[in-house]
Amino acid sequence: MTDAAQDHGLSVPAHELGVLRLFALDPDAPTLAALRPPHQLEAGQLAPLLGLSTLREGQAERFAINDLGDFTLTEFLRIAHDIRSDELAPHQPLLDSLKGHVLALHSPAFSGAATRLTPAPGLRFLGAFRRNDAPPAPLSLPATEKDETLSPPLSAPSRRGSGLAILTAVALLLALGLALLLWGKA
Repeated sequence: MTDAAQDHGLSVPAHELGVLRLFALDPDAPTLAALRPPHQLEAGQLAPLLGLSTLREGQAERFAINDLGDFTLTEFLRIAHDIRSDELAPHQPLLDSLKGHVLALHSPAFSGAATRLTPAPGLRFLGAFRRNDAPPAPLSLPATEKDETLSPPLSAPSRRGSGLAILTAVALLLALGLALLLWGKA
């Protein structure tokens, strides 16, 4: 994986949906002891290992490759997580050769906030993969356009003002009709 591709996958845009980030867990990394079985996978323990202060509970999974049975990791991701085949194809040789444990992190883990992941040593980033039903990636404006301020929208004409105009017109017509009636009797 190129540095640019890795950097892109570690930057999470605001309001991202439908992306699964995958990490390999180094079995010998002492900093990852709390993530390996028999320990439960808890967001509070995982967040600092990704360089985050918080992480939404229930949006990360840890699983052993040998628990997949006859499935390769690529097949598992395609079937169980509905990851697009074209997203997996370039990574298939690497993914299918992995041993040990893998960490899958879902987009809702970030609660819609833009963030940058900085994995601890021993957490090897494998890729960010879009689900088949994932909405298009959020549009990012270039930095020069982000700072421009848009003028506020024009407000719609007030209904109160138009109601007052109608009431005034009706009152004038009544006054004119009364004046004609009185003038005709004189």
